[in-house]
Amino acid sequence: MNRLKMSLVFKKVVRNKSNKELLFIAENPDDYQDDFLLALKEELDHRQVELDSLLLNRRLERISNIEASMEKRKHLLNKLPATMVWASNFIYFSIVLNLILIVNRVIHLDVSGATVTWLFPLIGFLLMMFIASVIKKGQDVTKVMVVVIVSSILNLLIKGGLFLKTEDYLAFMLLFLITGFEVIALILLCSSDSRDWYSNEGEYF
Repeated sequence: MNRLKMSLVFKKVVRNKSNKELLFIAENPDDYQDDFLLALKEELDHRQVELDSLLLNRRLERISNIEASMEKRKHLLNKLPATMVWASNFIYFSIVLNLILIVNRVIHLDVSGATVTWLFPLIGFLLMMFIASVIKKGQDVTKVMVVVIVSSILNLLIKGGLFLKTEDYLAFMLLFLITGFEVIALILLCSSDSRDWYSNEGEYF
C-alpha cells in the first residue's frame, strides 16, 4: 500500500476515535508511524483540541525536518549540473560496451574457457551500473571511479596485448572505448561544476 492510501486509511481511523483516545496516542507517539501521527495532528487541529504533548511535538518536528530534507533532495536532483549528467551518460555507454564485450567473449570461447574471461567484464558491468545509479542520486563516487579506471587501464594493458595477439581487434577496441568513457566520466566528475555542486549541496546526500 502506497503512502497516499495509508494516509487516507489513517485519517479514517483517527476520525473514528474519541478525543481521549487521540490524546492518549499523542502521549505515546513512539508506538505509531509518522503518517499516523500527522493524521492525528490534523484531526486534533480540526476538532480544535488543545495539544500539549512534548513528545509528539518533538516527533512532528523531526518528521517535518525529514520531509523538508527529502523535498530539498528531490529539487536538487532535478537540477544536477550537466557535467554530472554527462558523466552518468558516459558510464552508461561503457555499460553497453561491457555487455557487448561479455557476449563477444562467450561467442569466441568454449564454455569452460569463457567462465573466467567474461567474469571481469561482468563485474565491470555490474559495478558501473551501481556507479551510474549513485551519480544520479547525487552522491560523490570520484574515489571509486579512480579505482575502477586504474583497474580498467591495467586490464587494457594485460588483456589488450592478448586480444591483439589473437587478432581479436573487436574485443581490444571495446576494452579501449570502455576505459576511455570511464576516464571522460571521471574528468567530468572532477570538473569545477561538479565539485562546486558536491561542496554546496553534498550535505543533503
